Amino acid sequence: MFHAHGDWFFTRLPDGAVRIQRGTPPETGSSGAPMTVDIDPHTWASAVASVTAVGETAETHRAALALHQQPAEVDPVARAKAAYSCYGDVAGWKNFRGDPMPRWEDLGEKIQNCWIAASAAAASHRPAEPDDGGAELT
Repeated sequence: MFHAHGDWFFTRLPDGAVRIQRGTPPETGSSGAPMTVDIDPHTWASAVASVTAVGETAETHRAALALHQQPAEVDPVARAKAAYSCYGDVAGWKNFRGDPMPRWEDLGEKIQNCWIAASAAAASHRPAEPDDGGAELT
């Protein structure tokens, strides 16, 4: 747990999410109703804090800025599942042939790897280029 000025508490939850809470520390079991926000474990978020006795200095600002500019770690499978789910929602859970889409778990490894690669390409904004004009995937 991390505590910041003004009774702000930051806690990593077992599933990887981050809980931000203002008020009484979570472990006290207080009956008060603190303000609480949970950030999903796959959502990128950053926090910049000054931790010196004199407050923010040029040195602490540069250190915080360097930390802030690091790329977020992303679970490529979770991103691919999210893309697949979005496609399903938009397409009425029908594939390009009009057949019902299978659950992610029922897709073959090759198709899952295609979704992983495609979602990574979309996230990095690099254009994908077809290699063989659309070979049949199984």
